[in-house]
Amino acid sequence: MTTSTGRLLQAGDGVRYRFDAGALCLDFLLSGGEGRYARWESLHRPADLGRFLAAGPVPAGGPPLPAELPADEDELAAARALRAAIRGLVDARIDGRAPAAADVAVLNLAAAGPTPVPVLDPTATARAWRTPVTGAEAVAMIARDAVALLGGPLGGRLRRCAAADCHLVFADTSRPGARRWCAMERCGNRDKQRRLTRRRREDDDGERGRAHMDVVVAGGHGKIGQRLLALLAGDGHRGRGLIRDPGQAGDLAALGAEAVVCDLEHAGPDEVAAAVDGADAIVFAAGAGPGSGPARKRTMDLGGVLALIDAARDRGVRRFVVVSSMGADAGAPDDGGFGTYLRAKGEADDAAHASGLDVTVVRPGSLTDEPGTGRVRVGASLERGTVSRDDVAATLLAVLTIPATIGATFDLLAGDTPIPQALAALPTGPPTT
Repeated sequence: MTTSTGRLLQAGDGVRYRFDAGALCLDFLLSGGEGRYARWESLHRPADLGRFLAAGPVPAGGPPLPAELPADEDELAAARALRAAIRGLVDARIDGRAPAAADVAVLNLAAAGPTPVPVLDPTATARAWRTPVTGAEAVAMIARDAVALLGGPLGGRLRRCAAADCHLVFADTSRPGARRWCAMERCGNRDKQRRLTRRRREDDDGERGRAHMDVVVAGGHGKIGQRLLALLAGDGHRGRGLIRDPGQAGDLAALGAEAVVCDLEHAGPDEVAAAVDGADAIVFAAGAGPGSGPARKRTMDLGGVLALIDAARDRGVRRFVVVSSMGADAGAPDDGGFGTYLRAKGEADDAAHASGLDVTVVRPGSLTDEPGTGRVRVGASLERGTVSRDDVAATLLAVLTIPATIGATFDLLAGDTPIPQALAALPTGPPTT
């Protein structure tokens, strides 16, 4: 397998973007091929093999391959044959077909050859290759990378870009396994633009028609999160719940939602960004819980919001809704208990409003499991009271569909006003002190 930061590509319309195939052997497919791939052929002469590989990902166990790589016509032919075999095997795996015996034979034969030998350079501080690295050795290295990929756990994570007009394939190395696009700045952005165009077409005499949303809910297995996901599914929206335990996925599927495994406290930025890729909105309904210590109140109630803000910016998700708490205040005493919780919530609310995203902060009172009534009371600063989780979830769904709530922060309690009317009367903007 390989380490890779991706290869710089240029689309037919001139757009340049970086594509990470996730494996050396998959990157090698970018060199062209037969049929529909012939127009991208890069391996015309033996010397082209070294130049192509030198511009690609760095092989594991060594530095970049040299651009001046001795190769002859037979080695070039072997490289092309291996490329066709890898493409056939990868396509078969993605499409759920049995592999062609001839492709397996070509791959195994190529993998049996000697590979480049890593050595320590004269300074004894860096790795190098024993020279010369031959074309045959490079072909064997690519073949062994393909054996490791197809015969290992990532073989089940081979993907084809979700864009109908894109042929690129990749190994999804993200922890949640949620990568859909060859590159967000290419096909991902084009999809966002298409969806925006479709929504604009739904406008009727200046009023937006009913559009289906793609909403990521952090805390997807929580009591509020599950209620919100069920409401989203019932209205025909796509709901994706972030969960830490894969064993919870079945509960979300039963609600009509999708489960995405992503531990916000430990996932890296790329993993969190992949988890929200393509979403229209993010709802933070997670929390460390009443039995957690002060450290988790910081890492989850604050850190989770900060991680999702960064992911939203990275993937162009504008709408951001935070489920906070009545009394949240960045100046609350850091007492290791409820004060620390309110302080973390307050800092998270402030960070959300300062993010530049289209933010709404909802601050429910004490939560109950009473059946919802669809009637609430909202305001900038209400006396403490209770509200059902059903009505919190219904309010969150309404917030996502009422643009006038952008910029608002409000307390939420049980009341007598229907949710849409209550939200319509809200002033926008974070609370003032």
